[in-house]
Amino acid sequence: MENEFFTTLGHELHHCMRWRTVGYGNTLLEALVSEGLACHFETELRPGVIPFYAAALEKAEIPDFFAKAIPSLSDTNYNHAAWFLGQSDDIPLHTGYTLGFELVSKYLRQQDKSASRLYDESAEYFRCLA
Repeated sequence: MENEFFTTLGHELHHCMRWRTVGYGNTLLEALVSEGLACHFETELRPGVIPFYAAALEKAEIPDFFAKAIPSLSDTNYNHAAWFLGQSDDIPLHTGYTLGFELVSKYLRQQDKSASRLYDESAEYFRCLA
């Protein structure tokens, strides 16, 4: 409880900081980035531990689900429950968190910055990495 509460609170506080600036987002890309950044912030709070929902896919599955997501990245009518909560027969539970974590991982390596410093970064900067 102690570890999970602290990191979960951090995850949600990261969302609050983002909502005060660029917002959570209305598109699939924006949601992937918001969740990916919040999950990475959790790893700053508890180094070496990736949230289970950010590691829900096998590494070999990730490119296929990115390919499936690409046509919907700009869609404001994307199915959030399907991508993040497993309410689809075609998309496993927590896929959106995992894709977001991977997308943000690439960006963090490229920019050499931390999620705690990127709470206000536009999702559009992440698009080319998807």
